This record gives sequence, C-alpha cells and structure tokens, in this order.
Amino acid sequence: MEKFHNPVTAYLRTNAALFLNSDYQLPVGDLAISDIGGIDIVAVDFGSKSVWLCVGGPGITSQEVMKKLRSWQVNWPLVEMALWRNCRIPVGFEIRPWVFVEGLQRQAFEAAFAHGDLEGVMPSPRLTALEDLPSMEPPAFRAAA
Repeated sequence: MEKFHNPVTAYLRTNAALFLNSDYQLPVGDLAISDIGGIDIVAVDFGSKSVWLCVGGPGITSQEVMKKLRSWQVNWPLVEMALWRNCRIPVGFEIRPWVFVEGLQRQAFEAAFAHGDLEGVMPSPRLTALEDLPSMEPPAFRAAA
C-alpha cells in the first residue's frame, strides 16, 4: 500500500514536526479490521497536539475513501480508544481525519461533508487535493528539471 501513498508520505515528511506511521492497522478489540478499515498513515503533530488519520492518495477511489470514513464515523469512539491505548496518544490531542483526493474529487467530498454525510462524533475531515502537493507535479515538469 505504501507505493500508492508515496506522494502523500513524501509531503507529510517535509514537516519535521510530524511523526508518521504508515499502514497502521487499527486493533479495536472485537471489531474486525474490515469493519473499521486500516489507517493509511497516522501523523502525530506534537506542536499542535493533533493526530491525523490520513486516507487517500493516487489510485484510491472516492468510494474507497468514503467507505473508510463512514466506518470510522460509525465507530469513532472505538477508533479514538484504540489510538489512545495502542499508540499512547496523550490526553488532550485532537484526533481528526485528513483526506487526500484528486482535485476533481475534492468538490464532491466538500459537498458530501456540507450535506452532513459524515455527521456524528467524528470531527470534520481536513481535505487536501493531491495536485496541491509539491511531490505531485506533472511528469513533464519533473522530466524538465
């Protein structure tokens, strides 16, 4: 899975304050991983006391991302407890999804979030278009450099 998230991982690694764990599998007791879905990247920012559950990347469909977000939303208290227990996330850190999507999909996600498709106890996801990542320059620009 790491190869699909390489541009996202490369982008996140540019921030020295973020500590990353890629392909984190969330053990939540009796619930199967398929019920919750793995977390592509867990990014912990000690400066802002934030934990980002990163999902998406090149080649990942919006349906896959929404399925994972919906499963997290339904099971959010269990997701938080599992992260606190297994990752030793300090009390007071905000845990929030961070979605990386193709630029055209971003509008669809924003509309879905605005219409309450993910209402509940899970905080609203942060959205970043893949095209906005410095590591996602079109191949023609990389070849010319």
